[in-house]
Parts: sequence; structure tokens; C-alpha cells
Amino acid sequence: MCDQANTEDSPRNYDAAAADLVLAAAKCAYEEEQDRFRQTEQKLGFVLAYAGVLIALLASALLRGVNPSVAVLGFACEAALVLSLIFLLLCICFAFLGLKPLTIERIDLSDVVTDNELTNEPSHVAGRLARTYSQLVERNDAAIDRKAASFDRAVLCAVVGTGLATLGFLLCLSGG
Repeated sequence: MCDQANTEDSPRNYDAAAADLVLAAAKCAYEEEQDRFRQTEQKLGFVLAYAGVLIALLASALLRGVNPSVAVLGFACEAALVLSLIFLLLCICFAFLGLKPLTIERIDLSDVVTDNELTNEPSHVAGRLARTYSQLVERNDAAIDRKAASFDRAVLCAVVGTGLATLGFLLCLSGG
């Protein structure tokens, strides 16, 4: 995006108002990415808890055994519950993959708070900070997208698992 080799260290005469606007926009984008990261982590925790509770209910039902009066319904009921259990276990795997710690880059204050930066024009410092925020957003975006993709897969498995569990329980109830 920006030609960092030539412009990173060479002061330019930026318009102060424009530099402040660019810095505010870059900082806002960075904060939005950080919020997206935190929200995805929180949602993954909810999905994990949901799947865990449903797995406990399914395991309890399967251990008690289902014994509907019609043999075909009994097989269909157990098959749906077992498939549901498999999808919910996949959900938990995806949630744990999404919760795996990622390295999210942050601004290194030792690069920003230097004697050289403190003596530069404010517009130059704002421009440099804006580039730094922009680079951080770009580098962190892929990691946050992987976490969001794990969340999407976990939710899909949870929805399919819940649907199969509902079907299995309905088959069990209708057969007994």
C-alpha cells in the first residue's frame, strides 16, 4: 500500500489536519480489529459451553438407552443421536482451534516514543503512526480471519448437531 522504504524515515510536509484524519481512521480500524478479535473469542466460549451441555444431555440419553416400541424408530433415534454427538464433538474441536492463542501484533512504544519522534512535526508523527496502525491491521487480519472461520465452522456443526439431536429425541418420543 505505501512505499515504506522511501517514506518511513524521511520527514514529509504533511497537512496537519489531513494527517490527524488519517491517523484517526487508521487507529479506528485497528481498534475495530481488536474488538473483532475479542468478540470472536467470547462467542467461541459460548459455543463451546453450549456444545458441552448438549453433549452431556446426549450422552445421558444414549447411556440410558432408547427403547421405542418400533425397531426401525429405535435405530433411527439412536443413529440421529450418535450423529448429533459426532457433530457436537466436531463443534468443540473447531471451537478449541479458534481459541488457540494467536499472536496479535501491537504498537511497539519503543519505536514511537523516541527523541527523534518527539522532535518531529506533529503531522509527520501522525503520518508515521497512521502507517504503523495500517500495517498492524493488515498483519493481524489473517489471524483474526482464521479465528472467525473456526467460529463459523463451530456454529455450523452446533446447528447441525442440535437439529439431529432434536430429530433423534422426537423419534424417540414418537416410538415410545
